[in-house]
Amino acid sequence: MAQTGSMSIARPYARAIFDLAKQSKKEDEWLVFLENFSDILSDGNLNRYLSNPKTSKANQALAIVAVLKDVGEDLSTIDGEWASNFIALLIENQRLSSVAYMANQYRELLDHSKSQINIEVQTPTQPDSAALAALSAKLAIYYHSKVEITQTLNPELIGGVKVKANNTVIDGSIKNKLNKLTTWLTK
Repeated sequence: MAQTGSMSIARPYARAIFDLAKQSKKEDEWLVFLENFSDILSDGNLNRYLSNPKTSKANQALAIVAVLKDVGEDLSTIDGEWASNFIALLIENQRLSSVAYMANQYRELLDHSKSQINIEVQTPTQPDSAALAALSAKLAIYYHSKVEITQTLNPELIGGVKVKANNTVIDGSIKNKLNKLTTWLTK
């Protein structure tokens, strides 16, 4: 896994998988596969095994498939042969470190095809449903897309809201405003 992952490396792989998934009408299943694949590659033990020069490429592929099955990934839902070939291709081209980028790129392609954007909203306390609905409506207008909101609690924000959409972060939290004030006062 010596190859450093990057967006430019990930884009053509994500596009190819997206086109394949679209043909087979299994776009959502491939997204789950890519996210699971990305998650297991963050495991230190698996990384050590995959990085060991004594581990053959065939054994690397077998290990990845076995760990995917352990986390509940059923490769037959996306066509196991395509998934196995994809894994082997990434190993051969030393692109395992780019899988997380591929999953992100794939998600963006899928969201774009559905005219949808996934947005993470962080708040210090649980907002009421009316506030989330109002925020969702404003973001839908701003992005000209259907909005899917994932709301998480982050008590460190003190107050306000932090919104993450694709490569954009809008930080309207009190913590951020206090940090900016502190920086300004210490200049």
